[in-house]
Amino acid sequence: MIRNADLIYPVPPGYEDSHFLYVFEAGGLVDGANYQDLAVRVADYDFLLRKIDGLGSVLDPGFAALAGQFLLKDKERYPTAAAPVYITNTSGASWPMVPELKYPQSSLITFDLYRVLRGMYFSAASGFSVPASQIVFYGARRKLVSGKQPTQARPYRLRPFSYQMIVNINWDVFIYNPPGVIAGFSPTRPFYQRIENNDFELWAVMANNVTPGAFAPVQAKTVLYDADEQARSNAPALVDLTAYNSAFIPGSVIAPPILYQVGSQIRLDVQSMVFAADPAPGFPVTAEFVFVGAERVPL
Repeated sequence: MIRNADLIYPVPPGYEDSHFLYVFEAGGLVDGANYQDLAVRVADYDFLLRKIDGLGSVLDPGFAALAGQFLLKDKERYPTAAAPVYITNTSGASWPMVPELKYPQSSLITFDLYRVLRGMYFSAASGFSVPASQIVFYGARRKLVSGKQPTQARPYRLRPFSYQMIVNINWDVFIYNPPGVIAGFSPTRPFYQRIENNDFELWAVMANNVTPGAFAPVQAKTVLYDADEQARSNAPALVDLTAYNSAFIPGSVIAPPILYQVGSQIRLDVQSMVFAADPAPGFPVTAEFVFVGAERVPL
């Protein structure tokens, strides 16, 4: 079945693409500083970069001063623009890459940042804060499959379908040892959704804060896994940058979609970004993750 993504980003014969994203964690950068040749290493397979999100969470939006700038470089570390591009509160939402940009296995996605200003989550009750500042490089891993016999799927039709997962985020963003002294970030916790009745194609994820009285988006990071429990990102990514109904962007389509066979599970690891000291509805948080896609209904 030919999809729109196949037309925009054709896959050469003998290869297959799988959705993947690389996350650059900007929490350790210094506000107001400039950085050249920051990098994320591409592992395992060639990576086809198709979209960039999160620049607005890393750079000064230009409300009170000159807006921050971003310059992406290709696999040879040559600039992909004549000059660094200004990232305002509107242009920082999403950056499509058409045509896609290829980074070979073990290469580096390099870029420059000018006038860093990190996004933050704050706790008024405890006085603590945590960076909410990442750049997410969306795309696909390309794997050679020549000589592999293709699986003959039964004829099917696609029927729109969604699964809902409720996650009670009732643990603090930090580990404290001794009490009141931050010893590190709390680890992720796994949650599972079983696939029933028919094979399921996952095309997008929505995130809703359904805590009574809450108006804030879901403060968390997540890692999505495929049916073989292989992570589809190199690190936990902010829900604000990856899910529909988020604070910064309208969401991102998973392309190509991830196939979950009937009887398999969608695994989602969740890392808390909320503070136990905050009163309700700030803590705990009830989050609804909606896995949006289509069932493959046999003909």
